[in-house]
Amino acid sequence: MLGNNKKSIGFNNNFFTNKSNAPVYNPTTITAAFKARVIAAGGSITATQEAACLTLVTNLINNNLWSKMKIIYPMVGGSSNSCKINLVDANYTATFSSGFTFTALGVTGTGANTFMKANGFNPSIQLSTFDTCFSYYSRTNNTFNGSDLGCQLNPSTDRVGLSIYFSGSTSADLNNFTTGRITQASTNTTGLYLISRESNVLMKMYRNAVQFGATNTTTMSTLLPNATYTVCCLDFNDGINFSSTNRQCAFSHVSTSLTAAEAATFYSNVQTFQTTLSRNV
Repeated sequence: MLGNNKKSIGFNNNFFTNKSNAPVYNPTTITAAFKARVIAAGGSITATQEAACLTLVTNLINNNLWSKMKIIYPMVGGSSNSCKINLVDANYTATFSSGFTFTALGVTGTGANTFMKANGFNPSIQLSTFDTCFSYYSRTNNTFNGSDLGCQLNPSTDRVGLSIYFSGSTSADLNNFTTGRITQASTNTTGLYLISRESNVLMKMYRNAVQFGATNTTTMSTLLPNATYTVCCLDFNDGINFSSTNRQCAFSHVSTSLTAAEAATFYSNVQTFQTTLSRNV
């Protein structure tokens, strides 16, 4: 008999909370719900892809990173109906423009106004101003001048953006595209590119598990853009201007900020996922 010593347990779709209200996530339930959303959208995933997603979720939970995640597009299933689905939960199902190619390796736009719009995800609403993180896993090594993720409310300076290659450099913008920028010379455009703002005076960019470029310590006051977030493109949200990429995307995510140690662990978990699917670079 438990009597007065029993714990208070609350249930949600993907996790339950214990007496301390700390979420206890169930990776099997999360992955099964993701698969169900893919099927409901008219897509499908293979047993290998499902197992890779389960391992990814399990690793992120075990490394205390899952609770930070807002969006994960694992880009599995080889169709728009599967690749548009968010692994984290039922929110932010994406829409692809025309012009994309879908394979088991990921999604590839033409670089000419092609975009993946994360419907309902507005950085100024869904994220804290100085606690953000975005990533893009590129499988293409090229010198195409294009933007790989982001949004900006044109003509303001408020921007989230990543250009893995543009005129010889990789550039990342968080909050402001002038004072909130990191730029680093680029000689290879493959791997997991991740940008993270930990505070109003601390922004870093990473390529794979290593910091890429200098730390930006400029005091930031600019807000996040009041606009719809996109992948494979930086959308200026004016209905006219886009800066798109033709680099193949095999994974993309949005979360609260990751420290250097967390970014390294996150890369390791993502790389395990990609290796299982034989598309690691």
